[in-house]
Amino acid sequence: MTTLVVDDLSGGFHLPAGTVPALDGVSFTLDEGETIALVGESGSGKTALILALMRLHPMPPFAYSGGKVLFEGRDLLGLPERAMRQIRGGSLATVFQDPMTSLNPVMTVGAQIAEAVRIHQRVSRSESRRAAVSALGEVGIAGPEARARAYPHQLSGGMRQRVAIAMALACRPAVLLADEPTTALDVTSQAQIVELLKLLQHRHGTAVVLVTHDLGLVAQIAGRVLVMYAGRLVETAGVDDLFAHPLMPYTWSLLQSLPSRARRGADLIAIPGQPPNLLQLPAGCSFSPRCPFATASCSETVPLLTERSPGHSAACILEPAELGDRQHKLETEVSPLP
Repeated sequence: MTTLVVDDLSGGFHLPAGTVPALDGVSFTLDEGETIALVGESGSGKTALILALMRLHPMPPFAYSGGKVLFEGRDLLGLPERAMRQIRGGSLATVFQDPMTSLNPVMTVGAQIAEAVRIHQRVSRSESRRAAVSALGEVGIAGPEARARAYPHQLSGGMRQRVAIAMALACRPAVLLADEPTTALDVTSQAQIVELLKLLQHRHGTAVVLVTHDLGLVAQIAGRVLVMYAGRLVETAGVDDLFAHPLMPYTWSLLQSLPSRARRGADLIAIPGQPPNLLQLPAGCSFSPRCPFATASCSETVPLLTERSPGHSAACILEPAELGDRQHKLETEVSPLP
């Protein structure tokens, strides 16, 4: 069953210097219980998309220019703000990157979770407090009764992130939008949070959109991957298919910039340059100035996201066979480290 449908979503920030096209024709679906990963460099539009889905961008300067966000059959972009407040934190929840910026520093963590439960489930204060303690215990916080009385600054980074997850899941949402929930944590805490998300998803059947830079994390938790660049989706595929056969040079470049046992002793193939200025996007393919396989045609044509094989779409004018030959040639030319 499809829970979330994003159809040709576009929008940008209207600034004195011009309009920044943060989102350009983004489309995807999310099924019940599915986990998809949203990857790309900083500035590619991942967080902008998450905030747009939740209608959390300040308007102005942000404005939607087209598309739909269908959640459980309703277009979120057409709902009044009062209806959106009932959805946010209820059936559609978010975990942000840094819990210190999303948790209220002058309220105990238990009170914050209880408030969310009270608003969305309309229960008594005593019932909401019990639900908050139960949520803290469910995310693996020891002594949840005592921790519920703590303030955010009294908890470690890993525990604060668990609190943020507990708050998001306390009302049993259908969809969880997790915006880099492990970035600010140490490796051990990252692994614990990943296992926690997998356990809670299995237990409650929650669908998850995971924003991350960590492709290793993607391989562990996601079933499908969406790759963003300059506000557009440039490749979508199942996780195994994408890792084995990337069909967009940007995706291939992201994978090549990671250490790999298959290429031990060789230089990493780094992506040259910087992500483009969205106020001055290059002509044609936005990635062409940085692409190692770009041709003259790449600066003349904006490639559309096209299905190249069942379930695998890419935005590139090069045919998969030709791209594969060029990728293999470049990989074999990489010199071993001295």
